[in-house]
This record gives sequence, C-alpha cells and structure tokens, in this order.
Amino acid sequence: MVRRENLDRWDDRLPPLRTNLVDTYIKVLEFVKTKWPEKFFTEGTQRKDLRELIFRELVANVIIHREYNTALASEIIIYNDRIEAKNPNKPRFSGPLNLETFNAEPKNPNIRKFFSELNWADEIGSGVKNITKYLNFYTPGSRPTFIEDDLFITIIPMIVERIGIRSEAILGIAILSINQIGEKRLDVLNNLTLNPDLKNIADHDLLIMNLVKNWKEKCEEFKGIRFLIKNNVKLEMLKQAGSWKEKSGELLKKRGRIILNTLLLTLLPATLEELANTLKYKSKERYRDDYVKPLKDNHLISYTIPDKPNDPNQAYVITQRGKDLLGGYLV
Repeated sequence: MVRRENLDRWDDRLPPLRTNLVDTYIKVLEFVKTKWPEKFFTEGTQRKDLRELIFRELVANVIIHREYNTALASEIIIYNDRIEAKNPNKPRFSGPLNLETFNAEPKNPNIRKFFSELNWADEIGSGVKNITKYLNFYTPGSRPTFIEDDLFITIIPMIVERIGIRSEAILGIAILSINQIGEKRLDVLNNLTLNPDLKNIADHDLLIMNLVKNWKEKCEEFKGIRFLIKNNVKLEMLKQAGSWKEKSGELLKKRGRIILNTLLLTLLPATLEELANTLKYKSKERYRDDYVKPLKDNHLISYTIPDKPNDPNQAYVITQRGKDLLGGYLV
C-alpha cells in the first residue's frame, strides 16, 4: 500500500493477494515499481534498471523467507522517502542484522530453488547483499536496515537526509575550526547521511544532544573505545551555554571529544603526525595507543596503505562504519 498523503489509511493499494506465488511476485513488483522513478546504471557492459534490481530482491525476499505457518499478512508500505516491508518470521535472534557479519540461513529452500530457476532470486543471502549494493547507486549514501524478530522488517530509504548545515554544530562541540578541518573535509561532513530518526529535529541543541547520546550508545559496543560524556545534561542547561565551545564543555569529556575529533579529521586521509599536531598531542605514541589504534581495531578508521603498515606515507581514513557513527546510526 502507499501512505504518502493519508498516513492513517492509504492513498493506493493492491487488494489482498490470495493467489499463487508467481502471480503474487509479478503483481507486487509491478505495483512497487510504479511508485518510484526509473534510474539506470552500467554494470560491466550491461545497462541495468536499479529500480528493478532493488525491488526484485525486496519482493522475492518477502515471498521466499515468509513464515507460512501463520495467518498474519505480509506488508509492503510505500512512504514519501522509504519503503518498509514487514514479514511474518521465525527469528534466529532479535535485533538489527550486522551487514558485515551477516550469514543467511534457508527458511523455505524449495521456494527459493523455484524462484532461482525463474531467475527471480540468486543464492541464499543475495537479497540483503543486492539491496545494499544497488540502493547506494540509486540513492548515494543510503543504507537499508534489516531487523530480525517475529516480524522481519526491511527499511529501504529511497531519499536520504544529509548532515548539511548541522555540521556547524558538530564542529562546535568538537571545538574544531574551519581552518583546522579544512574546506574539503567540511564538504565530506556536509554530505554524510543523517540517521532518519533525527532528521526532523530542527533545534540544533536538541539534535546535538541526541547525536551525542547515539555516539555514546554505539561506542559501548566497541572494544577499547570509551566515548565519555557528561552525565545528566538537561536541554535547558545546554541552551544556557553561550558558544558551542561552552556547550561542548557541558556535553563531552576530553576523551569523547578526541574520539570525535579523530573521526572528523580522518574524513580525508591524515597521517599520525598531522592528527597529533592538530589536536596538540605532544606524544604521538600515546595518542596512537589511546585513540587511533582502538578506532582502527574496531574498523572505524583504516590504513590508506593496508598492506604496508610501516610505510612512511601511511595515513588513516574514516571507514563507512565511522561515517555511520558520525551520522548517528545505531545499526
């Protein structure tokens, strides 16, 4: 169904489908495709329809991996900026899938084999991988979310929100000037995607409080990274602080600020010496051991020359995982 104007009911929908799986696949795919514009790209020597590639995987996943021993309906809901699918499921665990370590298991192997014969599905796990791959071509910077539970939920953002002018507030609490970060890094920061849950927060003080909360919560999952913040900060207290430098003192302890600074400064490659000098760290070795190494070990930053760790030109650059952290993502 489509919920773009009437969010309580629907603007358009297919009637409940009580037919065979082949007809269901064809009808649902055609319906979903009509709600988004075509976009093409070239893969190898072939020109491919991204809309077809993304939605083919979504619809096939709903049909192939559904738990059929239930009367609950599968749903695909189309919003202005995203598509959400909710599918009855027999969960292996509860929570978001980690796309870096995800291993698929067959749920309805005979249905999958049948769809594979029709070239409507590839190997096990290809749906999650292909949606992730092709979505980034359709909407650069977009990333899907897959949540395993009694309902398997797929969220595909078709339009993304960029950090944009909010970067001023982020640099403010990091206590980094434009000269320190540089115009090119600032452009990268402006174009990072923001957690959709935060996009409607117009108050920058409230937005920063939520970002800091998300950074702390996510960093608790990482080994050796302690993103330290001030406890029990109230929004009213933050608003009473004058400059963003003063707000940083209300929110972040030194360790949290240095972690944030390191991620921001590696938006473009930076050597250990450049990082330590910018942050006025006298001991490069201590800075490396306390901050750079834990960030690298948790794949938030990486070497620019991974095969030669001792190369004199070695530098560090933020990873996609690090960019997601800056954007406030929790999955």
